[in-house]
Amino acid sequence: MDISATLTPRKNNNRNWKGEWVFSIYNLFNRRNTASISYGQNTDTGINKATRTAIFGIIPSVTYNFKF
Repeated sequence: MDISATLTPRKNNNRNWKGEWVFSIYNLFNRRNTASISYGQNTDTGINKATRTAIFGIIPSVTYNFKF
């Protein structure tokens, strides 16, 4: 689950552009989402094995957007 909030300041008539801040959190529940899966075989038992790799947890983000 991802969430975000946008902060739009009051309009300033002295400038020709408009700006806004966006605050976001990606992977809010900190789930270990799989980025890749590697397949291999255990040399001792001969059993096939899949190993997953997760690389990102919670990722905060701040963005400034402007329109002109």
